[in-house]
Amino acid sequence: MSHLVELFYSNHCPSCPESREVLQRLAAERTDIVIVEHDVDNDLSLAQVYHLIATPALVIDRENVVYGVPRLEKLAARIDASVPALA
Repeated sequence: MSHLVELFYSNHCPSCPESREVLQRLAAERTDIVIVEHDVDNDLSLAQVYHLIATPALVIDRENVVYGVPRLEKLAARIDASVPALA
């Protein structure tokens, strides 16, 4: 079972690169995280489905949303508390 973490970003967002870095650092330490990135500048449709209001936004297992740049430990805890979306 793997956790799906979707990063919603915008090219003009100053915090998005740092959020991506934290997510990639965590995924490098764990084998149970699958990252999918969505550029909201090109397509807003999925962001609208999740009712996202800002970038960066991390959607964990299609249910839990984290806005901004998370601390590595807090992101890991949110992922661990989530039900894995991928079998």
